[in-house]
Amino acid sequence: MNRKTVRLASILVACTLLLFFPVGAASIGMIPSSVTIQKSGTAEISLVLDDAVSGLAGYDLVIRFSNPTIAEISEVTYPAWAALNNTTRKADSSVRISGVDLSRQVNPGMTAVPLANLKIRGISGGSSSISLESVNMDADGGAAITPTLPTGQITVPGGTTPSGGGGGGGGGSSVSSVTQSQTSPTPTSSPTAIITQEIPTVASQETIQPPLTTATMAQEQVGPYITEEVPESVGGIPWMWILGGIIVIGALIVVAFIAWRKEQEQG
Repeated sequence: MNRKTVRLASILVACTLLLFFPVGAASIGMIPSSVTIQKSGTAEISLVLDDAVSGLAGYDLVIRFSNPTIAEISEVTYPAWAALNNTTRKADSSVRISGVDLSRQVNPGMTAVPLANLKIRGISGGSSSISLESVNMDADGGAAITPTLPTGQITVPGGTTPSGGGGGGGGGSSVSSVTQSQTSPTPTSSPTAIITQEIPTVASQETIQPPLTTATMAQEQVGPYITEEVPESVGGIPWMWILGGIIVIGALIVVAFIAWRKEQEQG
């Protein structure tokens, strides 16, 4: 088999491997990445997935403050695509959020996909970083998405100790619930309806505007979010990719065999 044939076969094999193992440089943005909040005041931070190359089935992640005595998450608003969502405050003051795209509104190739809107409340003077961890995110075909993660900064002007009426006895956590709400598909943000409901035990869906759902957070650990049924895939690899790979590999074998026969005949 001559060098040209070997080179062609190698290129085709590399392309086939790329079909089986698609890569994407997805990242989650924190907008804005730095906020200044007055004591008892609030500010909002949006979490946005920059690129959903293969769509988005759902996500589950934990938000943590490096210094939870400085600020806390008082409300989480979910986009309309995340119809199934859940917010839980954990014992260590971190907050776990999740959302599931039940109706497949987040299509492959969509960019700037909103994940959640966080309302941050200032507690006492000082500064704290806010970061994401334990991120589980799946594409529509079931493959895992591993985005790069942001770190933001929260600053509350004033002294380093809580002022006035907040000092009576328990280390800085004066509010034990988080309001959970859901936005509607328009790109503006004006609240319209408020419904009180028990928090579901699972995850959330897409876009950018509020009819709101409020719920008190349970202080219990929620299991991994429930993703929708993944059709036509094996081990996270869709059947179409497997079938395409088999066809390409079969074609490579046929091409290599024909080239070998020609070389034998010419030799």
